[in-house]
Amino acid sequence: MLRKASRTDLESAIIDFVGLHTQDEVSGIVKRKDYHYKSVFERWIQAQQYKNKNTEERNKREFRRFFERLEIGRELAQTDIRLITASHIEQLMTVAIQTYDLSVRKALEDYRMFFESVYRQAVADVLIKPDKNPCLFVLQNRFLQFGRKESEIENDERIIDSDTMDLLDKAAQKDHEKKEDYMPPYAYELAALTGMRSGELGGLMWRNIDFENGVIHVVQSQKFDESTRTYYIDDTKNRKKRAFPITKDIRDVLTRIQKVQEKYGKTGDYVFSTKHGSSTNRQISDYLQNKRLQYKISQPVSIHAERRTLNSRMAAQGVSTAMRASLLGHTPRVNQRNYTYDMMSMAEKLEVVAKAGKR
Repeated sequence: MLRKASRTDLESAIIDFVGLHTQDEVSGIVKRKDYHYKSVFERWIQAQQYKNKNTEERNKREFRRFFERLEIGRELAQTDIRLITASHIEQLMTVAIQTYDLSVRKALEDYRMFFESVYRQAVADVLIKPDKNPCLFVLQNRFLQFGRKESEIENDERIIDSDTMDLLDKAAQKDHEKKEDYMPPYAYELAALTGMRSGELGGLMWRNIDFENGVIHVVQSQKFDESTRTYYIDDTKNRKKRAFPITKDIRDVLTRIQKVQEKYGKTGDYVFSTKHGSSTNRQISDYLQNKRLQYKISQPVSIHAERRTLNSRMAAQGVSTAMRASLLGHTPRVNQRNYTYDMMSMAEKLEVVAKAGKR
């Protein structure tokens, strides 16, 4: 269905359409099919049947970045998918990479979602023939060459150094003294010691903590439904349960939380219970961002950075990749590739090299 501002524009569009098809093809077009890229993307979204609603919302946000904010993206969103060429795709990806400073890995993920997946949907819906898929002719290096390489990401952008960690610890202590029953600082402390995700912290319940056997059972996560603006409890990110040992420091944090909650009558099922219910994962993650601004910390600090830092410290202690992956809830490959960074000081490296050099 076409809608144009004038009869002349409508006639021009009809002529262009007919010129692309034989008479048999034109007469055989099913009216319900919309060939605009945006419509095919929406059909692909519907076909996913997301269990995690946030994944759908995230993909829609990514769509807006590419196909609403970028001029070339806006044009392609309203273009007949049969007219989109490999060159169009390469141009959009190049502009997006340069505009948003995308890494090679992120750019490849976006390309696969927006084009490879969407065009597979178009083939499945019999909107195009398999051999008419423009992705067959895309040369990825033409746009990936502009992506930021992982090696360009310095360690201090990924992990939290000892001085900054000390500063955050002191900030949390000040917050305890100022408002003893404020839960996010405790969540930060537990994150630093366990590497738990913000959603896992928000969804952590006292029944998940086995003090007798010294184990925290990470079995669920608190998530946010952007469509209803409500929080709900779901599985962990990778749908797997895991166990984390309770160290002396971890036990100390949990014991302090219990005493504070009893003192202020805020006991509940959740570890980070308040008089309004459990602290949300957003409150927990925002705490570190607020401390960064308050103390003018130059490097990024986040719950995710806490995970990378703890993992890298364990790696420096010689803990195997398999064990680190098990404790933090990754596959060994993801753990080694995305969460392991060099944490050793030059003095420590000097000691290691000196020992290795001895015969």
